[in-house]
Amino acid sequence: MRLIVADSDADYARMLARAIRESDWHRKVTVVLAGGGDGTDLPAPGTDGDAVLADAACIKRMLERGDGGTLVCLAEERETAELVLDGRSVPCLFKYQPVHDLMTQLMERVSGPTATGMKSGPSPCRVIAVYSASGGAGKTTFAAGLAEWLAAAGRRVVCLNMERIPGFPGGAPDGSWRFARMLYHLRREEHSALLSLAVRHPEGAYDRFPPADHAEEWSEYKEEDIRLLLSLLRSSGRWDAVVADCDSSLAEPVKSAIRLADDVFWLETDDETGACKSAFARRMLENADGQAGSGNRYVIPVPSPGTGMWPDFAAALRNLGIGEEDGDE
Repeated sequence: MRLIVADSDADYARMLARAIRESDWHRKVTVVLAGGGDGTDLPAPGTDGDAVLADAACIKRMLERGDGGTLVCLAEERETAELVLDGRSVPCLFKYQPVHDLMTQLMERVSGPTATGMKSGPSPCRVIAVYSASGGAGKTTFAAGLAEWLAAAGRRVVCLNMERIPGFPGGAPDGSWRFARMLYHLRREEHSALLSLAVRHPEGAYDRFPPADHAEEWSEYKEEDIRLLLSLLRSSGRWDAVVADCDSSLAEPVKSAIRLADDVFWLETDDETGACKSAFARRMLENADGQAGSGNRYVIPVPSPGTGMWPDFAAALRNLGIGEEDGDE
């Protein structure tokens, strides 16, 4: 569920949004701070499928604008149960209470029989593969940046690191990420345990899974494993997008992910070597029918490593149907 927070008190709005993101509730809601928390802007029009938690002044202006969605008012007084404006009753919650109590009451409001405007069922989840045949093209940075920008636009995103280079040689510092743990749960059909491995990025507001514990871990995945994994992530209802950071070596798991993706961002360095590597990779991706997958493919030219230049993220988002207004949230 996407939750929009708006308040005339900019400091309070930022504090509340941060508290929710740092609490256990971050697994259930994606928090978007309206207008950057400056106390002047309202949520962008078209929030009918979202829950909006705002003070009375913001809600009044939203109703005057004709907004729908599930509106919940942040009340200054504990005794205030509802706000009546223009014949419409808006439930109220006391704003100065522990965030867990506030969120518990909010979820009761938005999931109750009187809640309107909420999305029914899981939203469609797109798989986005990011690939480059050349090392050092900025693929991982692009994937992480794309995931962060999608999250900032209100999407629920999980980033899947499919690189063969281990993130923590020998395992995570706390020992909590075991060898091939995702694959272990996947093949034992322990889907809840696999999904529970996803953790929120401390700064990017998107989820991610444990990195590989050793260089050959992703090589153990078969095509059917990747197919099952992506299907599970799609159907879980937890995310709107899966960003797969694919390794440059076209091992079977990487080829399977690219072929199954809805969108592929192909970073190609603007030199002869990059063009040759990309052409070879395209031939390697072709199956027996000469097809390299049914998803949309976007080739993004990038300067050769070491130039300090970077591709345009806005263009990448427009390819996904996300306009500048969404990206500015």
